[in-house]
Amino acid sequence: MAAVPIAKGEALLRLPPHLLLTPAAAAQQSCLAPLLAAAPLPAWSVLALWLAEARAAGPAGDWWPYVSLLPAATGCVLEWSQEEVGWLRGSQLADAAAEIRAAADASWAEMQPLLAGAAAQGLGPQGAFTREAVQWAFGMLLSRLVRLDSLQQEAAAPPAAAQQQQQQQQQRGQVGGGAAAAASQQQGEPRGTEALLPFADLLNHSPSCTEFLDWDAAEGCVVLRADQRYRPGEEVHVSYGQKSGGELQLR
Repeated sequence: MAAVPIAKGEALLRLPPHLLLTPAAAAQQSCLAPLLAAAPLPAWSVLALWLAEARAAGPAGDWWPYVSLLPAATGCVLEWSQEEVGWLRGSQLADAAAEIRAAADASWAEMQPLLAGAAAQGLGPQGAFTREAVQWAFGMLLSRLVRLDSLQQEAAAPPAAAQQQQQQQQQRGQVGGGAAAAASQQQGEPRGTEALLPFADLLNHSPSCTEFLDWDAAEGCVVLRADQRYRPGEEVHVSYGQKSGGELQLR
């Protein structure tokens, strides 16, 4: 909420680099860092494992002030029953739902050699990397992951099941990219950096908002600017990208 009058174009927030949870930062901070260095995983998987680890660490973890705010469930398509997914039959969302769920299953399968190595070495908090814990992390990424178009880093390998999703198109400033967003990157296309943006990702979407969370090279941080004037007490918004209500429902 706006606490004071905010002018159009004024910075609503600035998120410094040390609070950006990029795949590189997550891999470096993770207890799985030695294994990830030897056998890298796609960005989506690295971030999911980091989230699961941070949640299992509890209040002793450095990121608990953020992780403790994340919901136990989001209502995204990964949490739906097969019957509920079946309700989409005949709609344009049916294929998208199936692709998202298939990509999450494939990512889980892809992690197994690394997780077996982690178990053998006793890495990570107890119960951190169960299927339930990682599935929760997938749901958080699906609803919260942001693609920072202006922060260029080396592209990560696409997750498994990417070939199922090559025809999907990413939207600028997309929130809730997840497996579907990562898989839709065409080879050779320029890409930004997918990241979790702690606390900034608490902002709600408005279809009328035209401003995105993105990296500002001049300021050296992620910046969100007001797309309109706000009076004290008004809720400020961000754009999650040009998505239909159905697309948002899946996330």
